Amino acid sequence: MIDEPRALRIGLLWHSLRNENLGVGALTIAQIAMLRKAAARAGRSVRFHVIGPDGRLHYPPADVPVEESLVGGWRDFLPGSPLWRSIASCDIVFDNGAGDSFTDLYGWRRFWRLALSKEVALATRTPLVLSPQTIGPFRQGYAIREAKRLVKRSEEVFARDAESVDALAQLGRPGAPQTVDVAFRLPFERPQPVNDGTIRFGLNVSGLMLSGGYTGRNQFGLACDYPQFVDALIGMLQQIPQVKVVLVPHVVPEHMPVEDDYAASQRLAQKFPGVEVAPRFRSPSEAKSYISGLDILAGSRMHATIAAVSSGVAVIPLAYSRKFRGVFNSVEYPLIGDVTSQSERELLDLCRAAVDRREELREAAVRSNGIAQRRLDVYEDYLAERLARFPVPAGAPQPVPA
Repeated sequence: MIDEPRALRIGLLWHSLRNENLGVGALTIAQIAMLRKAAARAGRSVRFHVIGPDGRLHYPPADVPVEESLVGGWRDFLPGSPLWRSIASCDIVFDNGAGDSFTDLYGWRRFWRLALSKEVALATRTPLVLSPQTIGPFRQGYAIREAKRLVKRSEEVFARDAESVDALAQLGRPGAPQTVDVAFRLPFERPQPVNDGTIRFGLNVSGLMLSGGYTGRNQFGLACDYPQFVDALIGMLQQIPQVKVVLVPHVVPEHMPVEDDYAASQRLAQKFPGVEVAPRFRSPSEAKSYISGLDILAGSRMHATIAAVSSGVAVIPLAYSRKFRGVFNSVEYPLIGDVTSQSERELLDLCRAAVDRREELREAAVRSNGIAQRRLDVYEDYLAERLARFPVPAGAPQPVPA
């Protein structure tokens, strides 16, 4: 049992163990796993305080002391608020910007919520580390000025792709270390293989993209009609002998139909008899474990595709934003579809060819995962070194040699 007074209190800002976007949860579970391993190397006991968005799921890691608090309304950013006290109580804060939200692409409200939470850490003199994430883009003057201030004052900043390294250089933080998405370290359990001669083709369909984004008017600037493409892809796959189409949701908020991949998958299954729908997963590791049993996955949710490549499954990333390209280029994966620039015909041809190339792509996934793990070793080494800087309390375990 951890002696609480001796344990370092680690804040995890913009993480969540409750969010129905299982990508946000994957980042949190993987970050905790890496910090625990680094703490053991450094000879430190740790406990975690997760500070981020709410949700209706709950998937805390077993045998890990975790407190949770929410980022609420604007009053939370005032001195003396619960958020202020939570951050001030931590020895160090790791902020992942929910993976891709440190940008003004999603509007001024989200930008300032992300920015002001960082300002709280700086105001309370709590060491602030921006852990691997997408940085930018920043288009508005107010966002550029504030982002420059924040990255310069953060103790360390990690980019998860080359474009983010460039963005940091433009913000006055050149030479930032490039790692990769920490979800490559998400724990999972591979199921027993099914050797019945079928090709299990997983298809992760984004409920949000089927809805045209939050605006309902092609918010993401797709070059193809996404619902029409999905219908055509399922129809094409069902014509290939031995292929079994399995719809795999990865964002599952029952109370937000516009975003719910599971509800969208159920509607598609009604339209296409014979299509299987994976369960409404209750945790990121459950989703990754399921994905690891597929033969190939095409996905519009980035963390569904990361779950595939990091478990050695052939994958067709169907990118709708720069973050896909950044992550998959950084691990040298050879295939990326782009729904913002490619036509429906081009995307269908890409997916059809990938079925025949699935063994080649599986081997590429294994190689890419190896690259990702080596990049994350750099981050874990930093974590161990940084935690080791804290004073060792009397009677604490000694550091484990690297």
